[in-house]
Amino acid sequence: MLRAKAACIAACVMPGYAAAAATATEDTSSRLESPRALEGHVFQLSVLAPGPFVVTSFGTTTVAGYGEVRSAAFDVNGREIGTRTYPVAAFGQGFDFAAAITSDLGLLISAQGVAFSGVSALGALVVGTSAQYDVHAGLIAGHTFGAVRGAIVFDAGVRPDVSILVADSVIDAIQNQRFGGVPALQTTSRYYIAPGASLAAALHPSFGLVGEARFLWSRLASGEDDRNVRRGLILGGSADLDLDPLIEFPLGIQAVSRLETRVSDSGIRRAFQIGGGLYYTRRVRLQLGIEVVSRTGQLRPESHFTFDLSSAVATIRMRYFW
Repeated sequence: MLRAKAACIAACVMPGYAAAAATATEDTSSRLESPRALEGHVFQLSVLAPGPFVVTSFGTTTVAGYGEVRSAAFDVNGREIGTRTYPVAAFGQGFDFAAAITSDLGLLISAQGVAFSGVSALGALVVGTSAQYDVHAGLIAGHTFGAVRGAIVFDAGVRPDVSILVADSVIDAIQNQRFGGVPALQTTSRYYIAPGASLAAALHPSFGLVGEARFLWSRLASGEDDRNVRRGLILGGSADLDLDPLIEFPLGIQAVSRLETRVSDSGIRRAFQIGGGLYYTRRVRLQLGIEVVSRTGQLRPESHFTFDLSSAVATIRMRYFW
């Protein structure tokens, strides 16, 4: 009887051990063969610094944020009397698809929309509500040299912006004693190109660095802006530590930053982002985690008033690799 029970327990347990061993072998093999890996280190791809990797993948992002905007304060006659802060919130969703044509050449299609608004009555009046979209396609051509990979990257896309700016319309009506001079609904759209270079280096199976530099050129397609053409420089970088190769704990810790700055008088507005992320790293074909960054810059540069933004934005990212 005891032998029968032992045989039954062994029959139940052994498939589990076999599956675990197979999974471990598959993970080890995938870690070495993954297109986003160098010398056994699997990189976590961030939107702020995507890296020089050619992959086939599909991903989704969910964005939520909260912050403060410093802008003009007005009296009852619509006169600007100083500045004050207004609370704002944001929510967005994005999708991306990447396809590897060869091991060194790949394509990317991405679309993301974000809506933000003042969350108080006064904030909704002054800051308004906006929906911004970014739709772009990209090309990446790179090569691996041992523990280092470099690539030439190129993106082209369009960024529409639809805003309801109640304060602009109301203040114009008060000051000029007429309605309709400045519409509350305002739309702008810009198309852009962003060529650049990206570099990644694996210093250890648990640690890697990514650096990226791009030149941004954009032209106004519709709407109003004080600059028809804007130019700028974008610098991004990340460092990620994977605890799994060190202590067999499937957690990746990432630090990331990005700077957008002008290169001429007609340049883009300066913006700076810095933050970090946590990722599950046991499944190499899956990227699953959350990234939280602090962003400072101008919220809506084409408006009649200045909106200086300071916010925290969280992004939940899930991407599957083939």
